Amino acid sequence: MSTTDWKADLTWLNPPPHHDFAGGTVHVRTGKETDFWRETFYGFWRDNG
Repeated sequence: MSTTDWKADLTWLNPPPHHDFAGGTVHVRTGKETDFWRETFYGFWRDNG
């Protein structure tokens, strides 16, 4: 598998405003107030994505 093949298999649930692929790594910079919560510290479950 070449280094460009793995990128074709990726999909975004909620695409970030800025991303880059460099050296086999995905670099992501999120937007403001874009946290995706599944479970809180207090044990509450909420899928807000």
